[in-house]
Amino acid sequence: MSTPRQEIRLGLKVAAGVAVALVVGMYFWTGDDAARTPASVAGAAAVDAARPAPERAAGLRATPLLAAERRDRDDEAAPRRGAIEVEAPPRSDRERPDPPPEPPPPIELTPEQEAANDAHLALREEVTAAVERQLERQRRALARACWTDARIGDAASATFLVSASFEASGALASLGISDVRPEPGEAAAPDVGACLREQSIDLDAGALAEGVSVEVSLTLP
Repeated sequence: MSTPRQEIRLGLKVAAGVAVALVVGMYFWTGDDAARTPASVAGAAAVDAARPAPERAAGLRATPLLAAERRDRDDEAAPRRGAIEVEAPPRSDRERPDPPPEPPPPIELTPEQEAANDAHLALREEVTAAVERQLERQRRALARACWTDARIGDAASATFLVSASFEASGALASLGISDVRPEPGEAAAPDVGACLREQSIDLDAGALAEGVSVEVSLTLP
């Protein structure tokens, strides 16, 4: 059993502990408000006044960190001042085409060349007329051989182009016969042309000053 003196000492210790706890609690309870200076209180009030209404209504406490984040967002949303936009020079969609080349200068013939050219044209006209006469003499024989019912089909007539080349001696060097396309609505006779190319056509231009080539039309029947 404890003596009265021991009980008194125990009571004093308990009372001292309670007093120390009260002092420490009061210090931490009032330390945050005591640490605020008038300047910080005024700054916090200004920040609270600048807060959006929804934040003030929600009772959110303004802090320097929240204010800094809000300033960063406002700076990103606001357009930059003093920025100059440089536009690229306009570009044409298509490059300009190169100018067409200049035409070559006209060929000027000497008097000798002009005389030779005139002589050749005259020779061609002469040979062309000779070939036309010879083809006309052979036209009936060619028609009997090639203008048959089995070959003409629905064609009423057909025209062919005879190309003949002669050597300077007048001998026939080459001979070609091609079909002339008929007029619209007229029928062609390709089988007749194939038959003409198989025939032996006798053409001779006589002695010539030079070789020459001519083209003459032949119409059957």
